[in-house]
Order: sequence, then C-alpha cells, then structure tokens
Amino acid sequence: VVVLHEPVFTVGPHAANVENVERRNLFTPIFDEFDVDLVLNGDDHLFHRSKPLTITDELCPDLDVRDCEEGGIPFCYEIVDAEQGPHYASPGGTIYVVSGGGGQRLYAVYNPQDIECRFVDQAFTEVVISQFHTVELRISEPMLEARTWNLLGERIDTFSIQKIRALRG
Repeated sequence: VVVLHEPVFTVGPHAANVENVERRNLFTPIFDEFDVDLVLNGDDHLFHRSKPLTITDELCPDLDVRDCEEGGIPFCYEIVDAEQGPHYASPGGTIYVVSGGGGQRLYAVYNPQDIECRFVDQAFTEVVISQFHTVELRISEPMLEARTWNLLGERIDTFSIQKIRALRG
C-alpha cells in the first residue's frame, strides 16, 4: 500500500493538471514494477476508486494535457481484471483510491462533456461519489479489505484484494 497526498488517477478538479500527468508518468511504472496493490490519495474532496490499472510503455496523445494547460502527455493505462470486482484475487494492476471527503467542502465530479479539456478521462473509474466519508482498511495476510462509510453510517463502497501469488508476472 502506498499513500500520497495528491492523486495519480482522479476525476476531481485535479484530474486536468500538469502535476497529475507528471505523477502518473513518474510513479505508476514503479507501482507496476513493485506489485503495488493499492494507492491511497487525498487532495480531491470526494471518494473515487479505480479499476485495477497497469501502465503501458506508450504515451497517449489523445489524452494530451496541453489541451488544458501547458504540460505533457501521460502514459497509457490498461484496465485489468475488472471483472473480478469488487473482490479481487491477485489483480494484475493497482487500485487507486482518492479519499478526500473528510471535512472541507466537497468537490464535484468532472464531466468531460462540460469542459473543453480532453484530458479528463473516466474509463478507469469503478466508483465515484461526492460525499463526506471515511475509509476503513483491514489488512491481514493475505487479505486487504476496504469499506467506505458516509456520515449516515451507510456503506458507499467495499472491495477486497486477496494475494494468491507472490508477485504479478
């Protein structure tokens, strides 16, 4: 499990900025190399969970952030083992969770049709909701379980990752 303040994959307001592209291009190949199962992020004030993702070695010119502001082109990603969800057995990719609904004002979810920027991509999204929330993680060998609760005590998301093999291959 890796924890970062700023998101790598998000559909909140930080999705279409240069720093997001730089983080994605810098960190995601390392996450793949070291078999990272889960990346927890904040910064965007909403809850977002991705499908399991792995990065390809190719750049995605159709996601050119220069359409939004001065920047670069992110690496392409591939959605893997999504059909297993929400209970994954050694998924072949990393799940990215943005948990930023802890107290400040909430952010709206970006809608690509509402903005001029083409970079905002939602294909990798499994769950997104703009509600105050808390995420509960339970980690034991070989299981990671995550539950997300809103302020009314209602479960708004749940998923698990079970390690069946030591490393992705």
